[in-house]
Amino acid sequence: MKTQKTVMSKIAQISKEELSSEKVELALVDDIKSRMKQISQLEKIAEEVVKAANNVNSALRKVADDAKYYNKYKKSVFSDLRSASNELYKDIQKVEANAKELGIKANSIPEIDLANKTRENANDTLSLLNRVNLEFDI
Repeated sequence: MKTQKTVMSKIAQISKEELSSEKVELALVDDIKSRMKQISQLEKIAEEVVKAANNVNSALRKVADDAKYYNKYKKSVFSDLRSASNELYKDIQKVEANAKELGIKANSIPEIDLANKTRENANDTLSLLNRVNLEFDI
């Protein structure tokens, strides 16, 4: 009987140890599942971060290209437009002087009115080019 009790006690102890071991294993499996879920969520956020970085880089490339275009052409187009406007003004004055010599009213020549409007538009554009500048340089 004593042997039977000892055997039963040993069986109970072994069962408790196995159950305890299984509980530890189950807890570790739960930790693994939790960590995998965390990683999955972080990977989704990381994908959004990469997407945002790509969008920013694309926008910055566009801004840099526009700034280079501005830097390349602003001075030359301003100078050329001012010269063309001044030359147009001289041409208008010549036509008006010639018309006066011929006894023709200059405002009766449709091209003179159109030329004056064109020159006015050019001067507005020159003014705009003077006012609008980059706030940074590339």
